[in-house]
Amino acid sequence: ILFVPVVSIVAFLVLCLFPGQPGPNRYGRRTNEPAESKR
Repeated sequence: ILFVPVVSIVAFLVLCLFPGQPGPNRYGRRTNEPAESKR
């Protein structure tokens, strides 16, 4: 039963190590900006 929280914490730490994608993405060029509309 104590195994599941350990896996959750380890998975969280592993995902924190993955680098993000550089440059603009589909949400715009700035951080915390609404997604760009697709027209």
